[in-house]
Amino acid sequence: MRTKNSRCRRLFHIDGVGVDVRRFHPVSVQEKNRRRETFGFGTGDFIILYTAEFTPNKNHALILQQIPRLRRSIPNIRILFAGKGELQEACAEYAAGIYAADIVHFLGYRNDMEIICQIADVYVSPSKREGLAVSNLEAMACGLPLICSKIRGAIDIITEGRNGFFFELDEPDRMAGLIITLYKSPELRETISRYNAADVQKFSVDTAIANMAGIYKQFM
Repeated sequence: MRTKNSRCRRLFHIDGVGVDVRRFHPVSVQEKNRRRETFGFGTGDFIILYTAEFTPNKNHALILQQIPRLRRSIPNIRILFAGKGELQEACAEYAAGIYAADIVHFLGYRNDMEIICQIADVYVSPSKREGLAVSNLEAMACGLPLICSKIRGAIDIITEGRNGFFFELDEPDRMAGLIITLYKSPELRETISRYNAADVQKFSVDTAIANMAGIYKQFM
């Protein structure tokens, strides 16, 4: 964005810093199940993932509050929260208070997020505000359908119904409904996974580097 006092004469757009699609990519069903076993999850578990710091802005509570409804429709649900932060303990206490400590897993900070993404089924982000979130792109690169709050950043990468779905922050029931819809439709998840593997190339590290190189060449 050019500010009033900016001396920039030309502006260039780059689609994010880039996601490493060599590291983050889909795996076969067999490999997915094998990796699940190392974490103690079963092949029949339906795994929801959210990667974010535990802060008010990241809004983990919206997912936690929908657990009773989700559990009624998805008895084998598992929810993975990757990240640390000031609200982690409060979220853990809330999960215990609604008797969901057995299905909500607090993974803390991870340096193996490609594997965490690859064992999940759906990525959900209820964030209140965001840039072009790398965590969304990493999940997308691993073929996960995205269910995201309709905010800046998410709308730059999601095409509704193609590689994910939106919900408004005041529509938590829609968020839960979308999760249930994807649970009931493995075919839809597979279709979205194929689209995501293709669409994420626009945001890959190689694409970002090539675009930057093209800009620099104009001034050499």
